[in-house]
Amino acid sequence: MYDEDDDVKNIGAERLSQSQKSHDHSTPSSHSSPPSNRNRNSDIINTDYLYPNQQQQNISNKSSNNTSNTNLSNNQSSNSTERYSKIFPDLFSNSSNNSFRNSTSKRSSNIINPYQPPNQRRDPDFDDSNLNSDQYEPLNARRHKSYLSTSSSQPSPTLTEDPNNNKKEFSSFLQNRRKSLCLCCGIFALIILIMIPIFLFVVAPAIARNVVAESKISFRNVKLSNISEDNFSLTFSGAVTNTGPLSATITIPDGVSVSFKNSTLGSMPMDTINTKPFNGATLESTNLFKVVDKEALTIFSKFMLTEKEFTWHLEGNTIIKCSGLTINDVELSKDVTLSGMNNFPNVTVNNFDAPSDHPDGGIAISIISTINNPSQISVELGDIMFDLVHMDQTIGQIVSTNFTLLQGDNKLSLEGRLLPQNSSAGVTAVSDLFSKFIVGEDSFINVIAKMVKPNNSATPISWLQDAFNGTVLNVIFPGRKDLNIIHSVSIDSLDLVFNPEDQYTPMASSSLLSASFSIPFGFQLFVQQISQDIELFDGQTKLATLSIPFTNASGDSQSGNLTSSFAPTQFKVVSGSEKIFNDFAKRLTLEKNVTFTMKGIENVISNTSIGNVKIEGIKFSVQTTLQGIQGLKSSPTVINSLKVTGGSPEHINIELLVNLSNPSNVKIALNSDVTFDLICNETIIGTVIIPNLVLDRGENNLKVLALFSPNGDEERQVGRILLNNFLAGKTNNVSIKGNETSTTLEPLRQAFEAIELTTVMPGLVTDIPILNRTFFSIRFNSLFDKKGKAAIEIFNPLDTVIRFLKIDANVTVKNESIGVINQIFDENDQIVVQGGQSLISHDMELDLKISVKAIKSLVDAVNGDLKVNVTSNITISVGDDNGGFVTDIEYSQNEVPSELKNKNSNDVLPFF
Repeated sequence: MYDEDDDVKNIGAERLSQSQKSHDHSTPSSHSSPPSNRNRNSDIINTDYLYPNQQQQNISNKSSNNTSNTNLSNNQSSNSTERYSKIFPDLFSNSSNNSFRNSTSKRSSNIINPYQPPNQRRDPDFDDSNLNSDQYEPLNARRHKSYLSTSSSQPSPTLTEDPNNNKKEFSSFLQNRRKSLCLCCGIFALIILIMIPIFLFVVAPAIARNVVAESKISFRNVKLSNISEDNFSLTFSGAVTNTGPLSATITIPDGVSVSFKNSTLGSMPMDTINTKPFNGATLESTNLFKVVDKEALTIFSKFMLTEKEFTWHLEGNTIIKCSGLTINDVELSKDVTLSGMNNFPNVTVNNFDAPSDHPDGGIAISIISTINNPSQISVELGDIMFDLVHMDQTIGQIVSTNFTLLQGDNKLSLEGRLLPQNSSAGVTAVSDLFSKFIVGEDSFINVIAKMVKPNNSATPISWLQDAFNGTVLNVIFPGRKDLNIIHSVSIDSLDLVFNPEDQYTPMASSSLLSASFSIPFGFQLFVQQISQDIELFDGQTKLATLSIPFTNASGDSQSGNLTSSFAPTQFKVVSGSEKIFNDFAKRLTLEKNVTFTMKGIENVISNTSIGNVKIEGIKFSVQTTLQGIQGLKSSPTVINSLKVTGGSPEHINIELLVNLSNPSNVKIALNSDVTFDLICNETIIGTVIIPNLVLDRGENNLKVLALFSPNGDEERQVGRILLNNFLAGKTNNVSIKGNETSTTLEPLRQAFEAIELTTVMPGLVTDIPILNRTFFSIRFNSLFDKKGKAAIEIFNPLDTVIRFLKIDANVTVKNESIGVINQIFDENDQIVVQGGQSLISHDMELDLKISVKAIKSLVDAVNGDLKVNVTSNITISVGDDNGGFVTDIEYSQNEVPSELKNKNSNDVLPFF
């Protein structure tokens, strides 16, 4: 790179070298040495120039040594000349400076070769140790001094060359240099004079036009407000980019026209745009947009509502002020692409409520939703109305007032109503919507734009209405996942009817189910029918299922109470849960109450102000309690009546009318018999059978058959005591107890095996005594052989036949025996008395006890005043004409009327 300081320094060194050469010719030296100091950044270094204060000394000291400098290489001189010619081409041109170059070439023989080794360049005679700081001048300071001034101020008296020649040559050099500089300046001025008009009238206008042509316009947001039929306010913000390196002021005096798909929508003014170099300009403006073509604006608006993006085309004539120039009629033609609203793909319903019935009919609803506008365009819509369409049925209308659609998320509050439905399809659609909402499932609703107008009293704006009308928003209507509709279920009555052929699938029915419920709405709902699919759990184990079809129900949402019933339905015990159900049945039979869990789904048909709505899939999970049977011990077991109705060789049939109390709300029908052991004094003396048991809720008067069948001596002895007490009218404490074979139904076997009841068996109650009268027959000689006859009038209080097989009786009067009957009957002369009838037996042998009392008794018998006490041991057969149950009984009866059977006989009169 060119350095003027270095050039001046080199010229000075060259001039000094010429002086040294002249001096060397006049004072030859036997040897020479190179200078001792050297600047490595310079091509030629002169020690005299480096140490001007020692110039005279150096010249005199070196005069004898300069002869050897003539031996410097011509190549070195040639190289130096070549370098200078590059620096000053005007001075070293072939045409004008040959003499100067020749003289320089001569002088170059004395110039120090900078490429010589230092030991060859140092002058051994030169002593620089005597130099001080005053004598030494720094190199940086010397670069700003002219060699000519140095040499002129300190001329060397030893130089033999004419100083005037040197001055002339250097003056010629400066003159040539000034000529070159002047020439360059002239050329540069000429270029400037040519370029300025070109820049002002060609380049600058082109750049200015480029500001418009190459620039880009973008809008961050655009807002339409104060909308009317013919105009609206258009507020926008954006940027103009790619405007180039110049500042410019762009005005659009006539505004711009806005078109869409080659159709002009309207026009609007544009504010002045001030661009900055490479930074463009920002746009912030509010202007009145004048509608030109309403039909085109309608088409555009509908396109903007439904598509992902659209492009506006802006046109106008601009005036550009740039670099002091004003350029008129620069055409503005720009496409501006913005995002469309894309049918509002992200519409969410944040809250839904139906607080009441609507005064115009139907159900009032309110919806809070979020609608996302992906476009940069905001629109001041005013009042907007939508139709709600579900399953192709218009089910409601909603309105939002004073709504402005902004960019991004918008909170939209809507009020309206669900419309009354007059068709089955409409009712089905509403039912589906409510069902999914309540059970927590999403519904897909089409929200269809119907009307838009600035306010309630205004008329719709035609082009906006036409564009808005029919716009379909696909909205996900979310269900409520946290609803608890059914709070409790009470089984007020449950009937279980078992089938011996399918024991684990009894039929269940109920005359009364009650439940409490609530709905998350405020409108009136009247329940008409319900159906249920129920799963019963005992703890965590699934016990049984119950599927109840639709049945009548009553209830309303205001009271929250629901009652229903259901017809017999299969109560299916889950396979694998049979043992658990057996235990459940046992607990239900013995305990005060049992608790279990009911889970399932309920479907409801309800009457509402929009029609009979069917809400399906209402899930519930509640704990409910059944009152237990408590082992039938909640009240004493009472035998209200007892009848001996028959017998067989194995047993006596006793019919009992027993009162059992069932405190449970469960009715059980076994469709089979239940048997219990009949126990007296802790001894089993028979069996109690409840045929085809139906255990109803509350009091049960059951016909029970007791089979009196004591087997074994001990059992028979206990049995005789019971019969004796019974015939004597005395009560007996008995108990009935279940056993392993109490029922053939496996689900209830454990339950009935655990039942044990105690009761009191009543004694015989009869208005007619068993012994109505006794009859005696005596002869005259009875006083001597003590033999007579006796007969009895017997009443059979049983409802079955009695056969007397043997009678051992003692007849006493006032504790004194007057006779004994000891009679065994054979098969042909048995005393047989039918149930409920009386019979005078045939005569039996009477062994008389003759005493004063006996004679007195006989006299009383003649007069009809005799009453005897009879104590007897009787063997009887009860029931079945072909053979009943034979048992011994002890029977005593006092004050039995007696009379003399043959008192008018001639044979007995003489005796009295």
